[in-house]
Amino acid sequence: MMTKTEEARLLKTEKQWKYNTSENQEWNFQKWWRWTNDEKKVWKETLYDEQKARLVWEEAIFPKLDVGDYEK
Repeated sequence: MMTKTEEARLLKTEKQWKYNTSENQEWNFQKWWRWTNDEKKVWKETLYDEQKARLVWEEAIFPKLDVGDYEK
């Protein structure tokens, strides 16, 4: 039996993280970090500590944000 989160992923109906342009970069980082660790918990993956999260954010997430990654 699937959880609602797993079912939502399968059906692609779950919410997606978006960068909130009305907030600063630190606020968006904190939101992304919580969001990412929540997903990792569901999949029983190793959570990011703050140092690892900042490294991923600064190298892979923030510089690669695209138009579709921003809240409207």
